[in-house]
Amino acid sequence: PWRISRQLLTESMLLSVAGGIFGVLLASWMKDLVLSTAGSSLPSWADIRLDGRVLGFTFVISILTGLLFGLVPAFHGARSDLGSSLKEGGAQVGAGEGRARFRRFLVAGQVALSVVLLAGAGLLLQSLWRLLRVDTGFNTEKVVTLELSLPPARYPETEQIAGFYHRLLERIAPLPGLSHAGLVNILPLSGGYSGDSFLIDERGEVKPGLEPTAEHRCISEGYFEALGVPLKRGRLFTARDDERAVKVALINEAMAHAFFPGEDPLGKHLTYNGVSREIVGIVGDIRHFSLAEDPRPEYYFPIRQDTLPSQTLVVRGSTDAAALVPALRAAIRELALNLAVVPVRTLDSLVSNSVAQPRFRAILLGTFAALALLLSAVGIYGVLANAVTQRTREIGVRMALGAERKDVLAMVVGQGMSLVGIGMGAGLVGSLALTRVLSGLLYQVNATDPFTFAAASILLGCVALLACGIPAYRAAKVEPMAALRVE
Repeated sequence: PWRISRQLLTESMLLSVAGGIFGVLLASWMKDLVLSTAGSSLPSWADIRLDGRVLGFTFVISILTGLLFGLVPAFHGARSDLGSSLKEGGAQVGAGEGRARFRRFLVAGQVALSVVLLAGAGLLLQSLWRLLRVDTGFNTEKVVTLELSLPPARYPETEQIAGFYHRLLERIAPLPGLSHAGLVNILPLSGGYSGDSFLIDERGEVKPGLEPTAEHRCISEGYFEALGVPLKRGRLFTARDDERAVKVALINEAMAHAFFPGEDPLGKHLTYNGVSREIVGIVGDIRHFSLAEDPRPEYYFPIRQDTLPSQTLVVRGSTDAAALVPALRAAIRELALNLAVVPVRTLDSLVSNSVAQPRFRAILLGTFAALALLLSAVGIYGVLANAVTQRTREIGVRMALGAERKDVLAMVVGQGMSLVGIGMGAGLVGSLALTRVLSGLLYQVNATDPFTFAAASILLGCVALLACGIPAYRAAKVEPMAALRVE
Protein backbone atom coordinates (compact mmCIF):
# COMPACT_ATOMS: atom_id res chain seq x y z
CA PRO A 1 0.00 0.00 0.00
CA TRP A 2 2.81 2.44 0.82
CA ARG A 3 4.44 1.90 -2.58
CA ILE A 4 1.13 2.47 -4.35
CA SER A 5 0.46 5.65 -2.33
CA ARG A 6 3.99 6.87 -3.01
CA GLN A 7 3.59 6.28 -6.73
CA LEU A 8 0.26 8.13 -6.89
CA LEU A 9 1.64 11.00 -4.81
CA THR A 10 4.69 11.23 -7.06
CA GLU A 11 2.51 11.44 -10.14
CA SER A 12 0.41 14.18 -8.54
CA MET A 13 3.48 16.13 -7.47
CA LEU A 14 5.04 15.92 -10.93
CA LEU A 15 1.86 17.21 -12.53
CA SER A 16 1.57 20.04 -10.01
CA VAL A 17 5.20 21.15 -10.31
CA ALA A 18 4.96 20.99 -14.11
CA GLY A 19 1.90 23.23 -13.90
CA GLY A 20 3.80 25.66 -11.66
CA ILE A 21 6.70 25.84 -14.13
CA PHE A 22 4.30 26.47 -16.99
CA GLY A 23 2.59 29.17 -14.93
CA VAL A 24 5.89 30.96 -14.27
CA LEU A 25 6.75 30.86 -17.98
CA LEU A 26 3.31 32.23 -18.84
CA ALA A 27 3.67 34.96 -16.21
CA SER A 28 7.06 36.03 -17.56
CA TRP A 29 5.54 36.36 -21.01
CA MET A 30 2.45 38.26 -19.84
CA LYS A 31 4.12 40.56 -17.28
CA ASP A 32 5.06 43.29 -19.74
CA LEU A 33 1.63 43.06 -21.37
CA VAL A 34 -0.11 43.48 -18.01
CA LEU A 35 2.09 46.43 -17.01
CA SER A 36 1.54 48.21 -20.33
CA THR A 37 -2.21 47.69 -19.99
CA ALA A 38 -2.31 48.95 -16.41
CA GLY A 39 -0.91 52.40 -17.32
CA SER A 40 -0.95 54.70 -14.31
CA SER A 41 -3.36 52.47 -12.39
CA LEU A 42 -0.32 50.85 -10.77
CA PRO A 43 1.78 53.06 -8.46
CA SER A 44 5.00 54.41 -9.89
CA TRP A 45 7.02 52.73 -7.14
CA ALA A 46 5.65 49.29 -7.95
CA ASP A 47 8.62 47.14 -9.02
CA ILE A 48 7.00 44.06 -10.50
CA ARG A 49 9.41 41.32 -11.54
CA LEU A 50 9.84 37.56 -11.30
CA ASP A 51 12.30 37.36 -8.42
CA GLY A 52 13.16 34.72 -5.86
CA ARG A 53 10.10 35.47 -3.76
CA VAL A 54 7.75 34.89 -6.67
CA LEU A 55 9.51 31.67 -7.68
CA GLY A 56 9.55 30.46 -4.09
CA PHE A 57 5.87 31.22 -3.62
CA THR A 58 5.03 29.40 -6.86
CA PHE A 59 7.09 26.37 -5.80
CA VAL A 60 5.40 26.18 -2.39
CA ILE A 61 1.93 26.50 -3.92
CA SER A 62 2.76 23.79 -6.46
CA ILE A 63 3.97 21.41 -3.73
CA LEU A 64 0.93 22.06 -1.51
CA THR A 65 -1.42 21.60 -4.46
CA GLY A 66 0.21 18.30 -5.38
CA LEU A 67 -0.01 17.07 -1.77
CA LEU A 68 -3.58 18.25 -1.22
CA PHE A 69 -5.03 16.78 -4.39
CA GLY A 70 -2.77 13.73 -4.42
CA LEU A 71 -3.41 12.44 -0.91
CA VAL A 72 -7.06 11.53 -1.47
CA PRO A 73 -6.54 9.33 -4.57
CA ALA A 74 -3.38 7.88 -3.00
CA PHE A 75 -5.34 6.96 0.13
CA HIS A 76 -8.10 5.33 -1.91
CA GLY A 77 -5.57 3.53 -4.08
CA ALA A 78 -3.83 2.07 -1.04
CA ARG A 79 -7.15 0.81 0.40
CA SER A 80 -8.36 -0.86 -2.82
CA ASP A 81 -9.75 -4.40 -2.50
CA LEU A 82 -7.28 -6.55 -4.41
CA GLY A 83 -9.66 -9.45 -4.88
CA SER A 84 -12.56 -7.48 -6.31
CA SER A 85 -10.17 -5.48 -8.51
CA LEU A 86 -8.89 -8.65 -10.15
CA LYS A 87 -12.35 -10.07 -10.75
CA GLU A 88 -13.76 -9.55 -14.23
CA GLY A 89 -16.33 -6.79 -14.09
CA GLY A 90 -15.44 -5.91 -10.51
CA ALA A 91 -16.31 -2.23 -10.75
CA GLN A 92 -16.40 -1.33 -7.04
CA VAL A 93 -19.71 0.32 -7.62
CA GLY A 94 -20.03 2.00 -4.27
CA ALA A 95 -16.59 3.62 -4.10
CA GLY A 96 -16.54 4.34 -7.82
CA GLU A 97 -19.90 6.06 -7.69
CA GLY A 98 -18.77 8.16 -4.73
CA ARG A 99 -15.68 9.34 -6.59
CA ALA A 100 -17.78 10.01 -9.69
CA ARG A 101 -20.16 12.17 -7.66
CA PHE A 102 -17.23 14.11 -6.27
CA ARG A 103 -15.85 14.70 -9.78
CA ARG A 104 -19.25 15.90 -10.98
CA PHE A 105 -19.44 18.23 -8.00
CA LEU A 106 -16.05 19.72 -8.89
CA VAL A 107 -17.11 20.23 -12.51
CA ALA A 108 -20.34 21.92 -11.45
CA GLY A 109 -18.32 24.16 -9.13
CA GLN A 110 -15.98 25.09 -11.99
CA VAL A 111 -18.97 25.96 -14.15
CA ALA A 112 -20.47 28.10 -11.39
CA LEU A 113 -17.20 29.99 -10.90
CA SER A 114 -16.96 30.51 -14.66
CA VAL A 115 -20.42 32.05 -14.76
CA VAL A 116 -19.53 34.47 -11.96
CA LEU A 117 -16.28 35.53 -13.61
CA LEU A 118 -17.80 35.76 -17.09
CA ALA A 119 -20.65 37.90 -15.81
CA GLY A 120 -18.27 40.18 -13.91
CA ALA A 121 -15.94 40.51 -16.89
CA GLY A 122 -18.90 41.21 -19.17
CA LEU A 123 -20.13 44.01 -16.91
CA LEU A 124 -16.68 45.62 -16.74
CA LEU A 125 -16.16 45.34 -20.51
CA GLN A 126 -19.56 46.85 -21.20
CA SER A 127 -18.81 49.68 -18.76
CA LEU A 128 -15.44 50.29 -20.45
CA TRP A 129 -17.09 50.35 -23.87
CA ARG A 130 -19.57 52.98 -22.68
CA LEU A 131 -16.75 55.04 -21.17
CA LEU A 132 -14.83 55.05 -24.44
CA ARG A 133 -17.93 56.31 -26.26
CA VAL A 134 -18.40 59.29 -23.92
CA ASP A 135 -18.18 62.72 -25.54
CA THR A 136 -15.14 64.37 -23.95
CA GLY A 137 -16.10 67.80 -25.25
CA PHE A 138 -12.90 68.17 -27.27
CA ASN A 139 -11.29 66.65 -30.35
CA THR A 140 -8.19 64.55 -29.67
CA GLU A 141 -7.05 63.98 -33.26
CA LYS A 142 -3.71 65.48 -34.38
CA VAL A 143 -3.11 67.26 -31.04
CA VAL A 144 0.12 67.21 -29.02
CA THR A 145 0.90 68.94 -25.72
CA LEU A 146 4.09 70.21 -24.08
CA GLU A 147 4.21 71.28 -20.43
CA LEU A 148 6.27 74.39 -19.70
CA SER A 149 7.36 75.84 -16.38
CA LEU A 150 9.10 79.22 -16.16
CA PRO A 151 11.64 79.58 -13.32
CA PRO A 152 10.47 82.28 -10.85
CA ALA A 153 14.00 83.66 -10.52
CA ARG A 154 14.12 84.63 -14.21
CA TYR A 155 10.42 85.54 -14.56
CA PRO A 156 9.39 87.13 -11.26
CA GLU A 157 6.73 89.49 -12.69
CA THR A 158 3.38 88.68 -14.25
CA GLU A 159 4.16 90.91 -17.21
CA GLN A 160 7.34 88.92 -17.94
CA ILE A 161 5.46 85.62 -17.82
CA ALA A 162 2.70 86.89 -20.08
CA GLY A 163 5.28 88.39 -22.44
CA PHE A 164 7.15 85.09 -22.80
CA TYR A 165 4.03 83.12 -23.66
CA HIS A 166 2.88 85.87 -26.05
CA ARG A 167 6.21 85.70 -27.89
CA LEU A 168 6.05 81.89 -27.96
CA LEU A 169 2.65 81.89 -29.66
CA GLU A 170 3.87 84.46 -32.18
CA ARG A 171 7.03 82.45 -32.86
CA ILE A 172 5.25 79.14 -33.58
CA ALA A 173 2.23 80.58 -35.44
CA PRO A 174 3.95 80.56 -38.90
CA LEU A 175 5.17 76.94 -38.59
CA PRO A 176 4.08 74.92 -41.63
CA GLY A 177 1.54 72.24 -40.75
CA LEU A 178 0.36 74.04 -37.59
CA SER A 179 -3.39 74.60 -37.54
CA HIS A 180 -4.04 76.06 -34.07
CA ALA A 181 -2.05 76.58 -30.87
CA GLY A 182 -2.96 77.73 -27.39
CA LEU A 183 -1.99 77.62 -23.72
CA VAL A 184 -3.77 76.43 -20.58
CA ASN A 185 -2.65 76.09 -16.99
CA ILE A 186 -4.45 72.75 -16.41
CA LEU A 187 -4.94 70.32 -19.27
CA PRO A 188 -8.12 68.19 -19.39
CA LEU A 189 -7.77 64.68 -17.93
CA SER A 190 -4.28 65.51 -16.62
CA GLY A 191 -5.28 65.08 -12.98
CA GLY A 192 -4.97 68.77 -12.00
CA TYR A 193 -7.73 70.94 -10.60
CA SER A 194 -8.25 74.51 -9.41
CA GLY A 195 -11.54 75.22 -7.72
CA ASP A 196 -11.99 78.84 -6.58
CA SER A 197 -14.80 80.95 -5.23
CA PHE A 198 -16.16 84.02 -7.04
CA LEU A 199 -18.96 86.54 -6.79
CA ILE A 200 -21.62 87.54 -9.29
CA ASP A 201 -21.58 91.35 -9.15
CA GLU A 202 -25.21 91.81 -10.16
CA ARG A 203 -26.39 89.81 -7.14
CA GLY A 204 -24.54 91.75 -4.47
CA GLU A 205 -22.61 90.48 -1.47
CA VAL A 206 -23.09 87.01 0.06
CA LYS A 207 -22.28 85.74 3.51
CA PRO A 208 -18.67 84.61 4.04
CA GLY A 209 -18.32 80.90 3.33
CA LEU A 210 -21.37 80.82 1.04
CA GLU A 211 -19.68 82.13 -2.08
CA PRO A 212 -20.26 80.08 -5.23
CA THR A 213 -17.30 78.00 -6.45
CA ALA A 214 -16.24 76.68 -9.83
CA GLU A 215 -13.13 75.47 -11.63
CA HIS A 216 -10.81 78.26 -12.77
CA ARG A 217 -8.56 78.11 -15.84
CA CYS A 218 -6.10 80.55 -17.43
CA ILE A 219 -5.99 80.16 -21.21
CA SER A 220 -4.66 81.97 -24.26
CA GLU A 221 -6.33 82.80 -27.52
CA GLY A 222 -6.39 79.78 -29.80
CA TYR A 223 -6.78 77.27 -26.97
CA PHE A 224 -10.39 76.33 -27.67
CA GLU A 225 -9.69 76.22 -31.41
CA ALA A 226 -6.78 73.82 -30.77
CA LEU A 227 -9.01 71.56 -28.68
CA GLY A 228 -11.97 71.85 -31.00
CA VAL A 229 -14.25 73.13 -28.21
CA PRO A 230 -17.25 74.89 -29.76
CA LEU A 231 -18.27 78.46 -28.98
CA LYS A 232 -21.94 78.44 -28.00
CA ARG A 233 -22.56 82.17 -27.65
CA GLY A 234 -20.62 85.42 -27.57
CA ARG A 235 -16.94 85.50 -28.53
CA LEU A 236 -13.61 83.91 -27.62
CA PHE A 237 -10.47 85.60 -26.32
CA THR A 238 -8.25 87.46 -28.76
CA ALA A 239 -4.80 89.06 -28.63
CA ARG A 240 -6.51 92.37 -27.78
CA ASP A 241 -7.60 91.01 -24.38
CA ASP A 242 -4.39 92.13 -22.68
CA GLU A 243 -3.64 93.86 -19.37
CA ARG A 244 -4.75 97.24 -20.76
CA ALA A 245 -8.11 96.02 -22.02
CA VAL A 246 -11.35 95.52 -20.13
CA LYS A 247 -11.13 92.45 -17.91
CA VAL A 248 -13.14 89.60 -19.47
CA ALA A 249 -14.08 86.00 -18.77
CA LEU A 250 -15.61 82.97 -20.47
CA ILE A 251 -17.82 80.35 -18.83
CA ASN A 252 -18.89 76.88 -19.90
CA GLU A 253 -22.46 75.68 -20.36
CA ALA A 254 -22.45 73.83 -17.04
CA MET A 255 -21.69 77.11 -15.24
CA ALA A 256 -24.35 78.96 -17.22
CA HIS A 257 -26.96 76.38 -16.22
CA ALA A 258 -25.80 76.20 -12.59
CA PHE A 259 -25.49 79.93 -11.77
CA PHE A 260 -27.57 81.69 -14.42
CA PRO A 261 -30.69 79.56 -14.83
CA GLY A 262 -33.33 81.23 -16.95
CA GLU A 263 -31.20 84.31 -17.70
CA ASP A 264 -28.54 85.45 -20.14
CA PRO A 265 -25.01 85.34 -18.62
CA LEU A 266 -23.47 87.51 -21.34
CA GLY A 267 -22.74 90.96 -20.03
CA LYS A 268 -22.84 89.82 -16.39
CA HIS A 269 -19.76 90.31 -14.23
CA LEU A 270 -17.71 87.91 -12.08
CA THR A 271 -15.40 89.08 -9.31
CA TYR A 272 -12.37 86.90 -8.65
CA ASN A 273 -9.50 87.96 -6.37
CA GLY A 274 -11.04 91.42 -6.12
CA VAL A 275 -11.10 91.95 -9.91
CA SER A 276 -14.41 92.27 -11.75
CA ARG A 277 -14.62 90.66 -15.19
CA GLU A 278 -17.29 90.77 -17.85
CA ILE A 279 -18.62 87.48 -19.25
CA VAL A 280 -18.16 87.75 -23.02
CA GLY A 281 -18.76 84.17 -24.18
CA ILE A 282 -20.10 80.71 -23.39
CA VAL A 283 -18.18 77.61 -24.56
CA GLY A 284 -18.99 73.91 -24.61
CA ASP A 285 -18.43 71.64 -21.64
CA ILE A 286 -15.21 69.66 -21.22
CA ARG A 287 -14.76 66.57 -19.07
CA HIS A 288 -11.69 67.72 -17.17
CA PHE A 289 -11.50 65.12 -14.42
CA SER A 290 -12.65 61.78 -15.82
CA LEU A 291 -14.83 60.38 -18.55
CA ALA A 292 -17.23 59.01 -15.94
CA GLU A 293 -17.77 62.40 -14.27
CA ASP A 294 -20.13 65.01 -15.66
CA PRO A 295 -18.57 68.36 -16.60
CA ARG A 296 -18.25 70.81 -13.72
CA PRO A 297 -18.89 74.57 -13.88
CA GLU A 298 -15.77 76.33 -15.19
CA TYR A 299 -14.74 79.91 -15.89
CA TYR A 300 -11.79 81.04 -17.97
CA PHE A 301 -9.58 84.14 -17.88
CA PRO A 302 -7.23 85.28 -20.67
CA ILE A 303 -3.57 84.51 -20.02
CA ARG A 304 -2.65 88.09 -20.92
CA GLN A 305 -4.69 89.35 -17.96
CA ASP A 306 -4.17 86.58 -15.41
CA THR A 307 -1.22 84.27 -16.01
CA LEU A 308 0.72 81.58 -14.15
CA PRO A 309 4.35 80.41 -14.60
CA SER A 310 3.37 76.83 -15.52
CA GLN A 311 1.42 76.38 -18.74
CA THR A 312 0.74 73.59 -21.21
CA LEU A 313 1.16 74.29 -24.91
CA VAL A 314 -1.61 72.65 -26.96
CA VAL A 315 -0.93 72.33 -30.69
CA ARG A 316 -3.19 70.97 -33.42
CA GLY A 317 -1.56 70.00 -36.69
CA SER A 318 -3.18 70.09 -40.09
CA THR A 319 -1.69 66.66 -40.86
CA ASP A 320 0.56 65.08 -38.22
CA ALA A 321 1.05 67.13 -35.07
CA ALA A 322 3.92 64.91 -33.89
CA ALA A 323 5.98 66.14 -36.85
CA LEU A 324 5.84 69.65 -35.37
CA VAL A 325 7.54 68.69 -32.10
CA PRO A 326 11.18 69.34 -33.19
CA ALA A 327 10.23 72.80 -34.50
CA LEU A 328 8.30 73.55 -31.29
CA ARG A 329 11.26 72.57 -29.12
CA ALA A 330 13.58 74.69 -31.24
CA ALA A 331 11.28 77.72 -30.84
CA ILE A 332 11.18 77.24 -27.06
CA ARG A 333 15.00 76.98 -26.87
CA GLU A 334 15.36 80.20 -28.86
CA LEU A 335 13.21 82.06 -26.33
CA ALA A 336 14.58 80.35 -23.20
CA LEU A 337 17.67 78.18 -23.66
CA ASN A 338 17.51 76.26 -20.39
CA LEU A 339 13.74 75.97 -20.05
CA ALA A 340 12.64 72.47 -19.00
CA VAL A 341 10.04 70.88 -21.27
CA VAL A 342 8.13 67.84 -20.07
CA PRO A 343 8.04 64.99 -22.64
CA VAL A 344 5.43 65.40 -25.34
CA ARG A 345 2.01 63.83 -24.85
CA THR A 346 -0.93 63.46 -27.17
CA LEU A 347 -4.53 64.05 -26.19
CA ASP A 348 -5.30 60.51 -27.32
CA SER A 349 -2.82 59.20 -24.74
CA LEU A 350 -4.42 61.32 -22.02
CA VAL A 351 -7.86 59.93 -22.82
CA SER A 352 -6.46 56.39 -22.97
CA ASN A 353 -4.66 56.83 -19.65
CA SER A 354 -7.81 58.20 -18.01
CA VAL A 355 -9.49 54.81 -18.53
CA ALA A 356 -6.38 52.79 -17.61
CA GLN A 357 -7.86 51.53 -14.35
CA PRO A 358 -11.23 50.33 -15.73
CA ARG A 359 -9.44 48.85 -18.75
CA PHE A 360 -6.97 47.04 -16.48
CA ARG A 361 -9.76 45.67 -14.29
CA ALA A 362 -11.76 44.50 -17.31
CA ILE A 363 -8.78 42.79 -18.94
CA LEU A 364 -7.65 41.17 -15.68
CA LEU A 365 -11.08 39.81 -14.80
CA GLY A 366 -11.63 38.82 -18.42
CA THR A 367 -8.39 36.83 -18.35
CA PHE A 368 -9.48 35.04 -15.17
CA ALA A 369 -12.86 34.33 -16.76
CA ALA A 370 -11.22 32.88 -19.88
CA LEU A 371 -9.02 30.63 -17.75
CA ALA A 372 -12.02 29.50 -15.69
CA LEU A 373 -13.92 28.79 -18.89
CA LEU A 374 -11.02 26.71 -20.19
CA LEU A 375 -10.79 24.78 -16.91
CA SER A 376 -14.53 24.12 -17.00
CA ALA A 377 -14.31 22.79 -20.55
CA VAL A 378 -11.36 20.56 -19.60
CA GLY A 379 -13.20 19.35 -16.50
CA ILE A 380 -16.38 18.52 -18.41
CA TYR A 381 -14.42 16.73 -21.10
CA GLY A 382 -12.36 14.80 -18.54
CA VAL A 383 -15.37 13.61 -16.56
CA LEU A 384 -17.32 12.54 -19.65
CA ALA A 385 -14.32 10.92 -21.32
CA ASN A 386 -13.67 8.92 -18.15
CA ALA A 387 -17.35 7.99 -17.90
CA VAL A 388 -17.39 6.80 -21.52
CA THR A 389 -14.30 4.66 -20.90
CA GLN A 390 -15.83 3.10 -17.80
CA ARG A 391 -19.18 2.53 -19.52
CA THR A 392 -17.81 1.18 -22.79
CA ARG A 393 -19.25 -2.30 -22.13
CA GLU A 394 -22.59 -0.82 -21.07
CA ILE A 395 -22.71 1.26 -24.25
CA GLY A 396 -21.94 -1.86 -26.30
CA VAL A 397 -24.77 -3.75 -24.60
CA ARG A 398 -27.20 -0.87 -25.28
CA MET A 399 -26.23 -0.76 -28.94
CA ALA A 400 -26.42 -4.57 -29.23
CA LEU A 401 -29.97 -4.38 -27.86
CA GLY A 402 -31.01 -1.83 -30.47
CA ALA A 403 -29.89 1.59 -29.23
CA GLU A 404 -28.95 3.88 -32.12
CA ARG A 405 -25.89 6.09 -32.28
CA LYS A 406 -27.99 9.24 -31.81
CA ASP A 407 -29.37 7.74 -28.57
CA VAL A 408 -25.85 7.19 -27.22
CA LEU A 409 -24.87 10.68 -28.36
CA ALA A 410 -27.86 12.22 -26.59
CA MET A 411 -27.18 10.17 -23.44
CA VAL A 412 -23.58 11.38 -23.07
CA VAL A 413 -24.32 14.98 -24.04
CA GLY A 414 -27.30 15.02 -21.68
CA GLN A 415 -25.14 13.78 -18.82
CA GLY A 416 -22.62 16.56 -19.41
CA MET A 417 -25.14 19.33 -19.96
CA SER A 418 -26.98 18.36 -16.79
CA LEU A 419 -23.77 19.16 -14.88
CA VAL A 420 -23.50 22.43 -16.79
CA GLY A 421 -27.11 23.30 -15.98
CA ILE A 422 -26.58 22.74 -12.25
CA GLY A 423 -23.38 24.77 -12.29
CA MET A 424 -24.93 27.58 -14.32
CA GLY A 425 -27.87 27.82 -11.93
CA ALA A 426 -25.56 28.11 -8.94
CA GLY A 427 -23.31 30.51 -10.83
CA LEU A 428 -26.17 32.84 -11.76
CA VAL A 429 -27.28 33.00 -8.12
CA GLY A 430 -23.71 33.74 -7.07
CA SER A 431 -23.36 36.34 -9.82
CA LEU A 432 -26.42 38.24 -8.66
CA ALA A 433 -24.85 38.51 -5.21
CA LEU A 434 -21.20 39.11 -6.13
CA THR A 435 -21.62 41.46 -9.08
CA ARG A 436 -23.19 44.02 -6.74
CA VAL A 437 -19.69 44.48 -5.39
CA LEU A 438 -18.80 45.78 -8.86
CA SER A 439 -21.60 48.34 -8.92
CA GLY A 440 -19.25 51.12 -7.78
CA LEU A 441 -16.88 50.33 -10.66
CA LEU A 442 -19.50 50.42 -13.42
CA TYR A 443 -20.48 53.31 -15.65
CA GLN A 444 -24.05 53.43 -16.98
CA VAL A 445 -24.38 49.66 -16.56
CA ASN A 446 -26.69 47.89 -14.14
CA ALA A 447 -24.93 45.32 -11.93
CA THR A 448 -27.74 42.86 -12.77
CA ASP A 449 -27.82 43.61 -16.49
CA PRO A 450 -29.81 40.71 -18.05
CA PHE A 451 -28.04 40.97 -21.41
CA THR A 452 -24.64 40.39 -19.78
CA PHE A 453 -25.88 37.41 -17.78
CA ALA A 454 -27.55 35.92 -20.86
CA ALA A 455 -24.38 36.40 -22.94
CA ALA A 456 -22.22 34.76 -20.25
CA SER A 457 -24.60 31.80 -20.04
CA ILE A 458 -24.77 31.35 -23.81
CA LEU A 459 -20.97 31.51 -24.16
CA LEU A 460 -20.47 28.98 -21.39
CA GLY A 461 -23.19 26.76 -22.83
CA CYS A 462 -21.56 26.71 -26.27
CA VAL A 463 -18.13 25.86 -24.86
CA ALA A 464 -19.65 23.17 -22.63
CA LEU A 465 -21.55 21.68 -25.55
CA LEU A 466 -18.31 21.42 -27.50
CA ALA A 467 -16.60 19.77 -24.51
CA CYS A 468 -19.48 17.28 -24.26
CA GLY A 469 -19.58 16.61 -27.97
CA ILE A 470 -16.08 15.07 -28.29
CA PRO A 471 -16.54 12.17 -25.80
CA ALA A 472 -20.15 11.78 -26.98
CA TYR A 473 -18.96 11.35 -30.56
CA ARG A 474 -16.43 8.75 -29.44
CA ALA A 475 -19.12 6.89 -27.52
CA ALA A 476 -21.41 6.88 -30.55
CA LYS A 477 -18.65 5.25 -32.64
CA VAL A 478 -18.27 2.28 -30.27
CA GLU A 479 -18.67 -1.05 -32.05
CA PRO A 480 -20.96 -3.37 -29.99
CA MET A 481 -18.90 -6.57 -30.38
CA ALA A 482 -15.64 -4.83 -29.58
CA ALA A 483 -17.24 -3.20 -26.53
CA LEU A 484 -18.51 -6.52 -25.24
CA ARG A 485 -14.96 -7.90 -25.36
CA VAL A 486 -13.40 -4.83 -23.67
CA GLU A 487 -13.05 -6.61 -20.31
